Amino acid sequence: MTLTLACTILYSMANQIISNQSQIDQQIQTLQDKLKTTLGTPTEVYTRIVGYYRSVKHWNPGQREQLKSRVPYKLSKEIKND
Repeated sequence: MTLTLACTILYSMANQIISNQSQIDQQIQTLQDKLKTTLGTPTEVYTRIVGYYRSVKHWNPGQREQLKSRVPYKLSKEIKND
């Protein structure tokens, strides 16, 4: 294979990669635009407070701020009851 032929092949491959990349970029942009206008189903969030579960959407603003500052407790080991 001559150097000229190798360069031509590489140039052709590079152009194809660039072309594919621009197509991918256009598809990504189209999907991002669709995502901005897509509406999903609202999610109902429940959490335990004062011994029972309650929907967070019915909480007052102070309770919602407290929920944001809560730290979930994680056990370091599994507890086994013998």
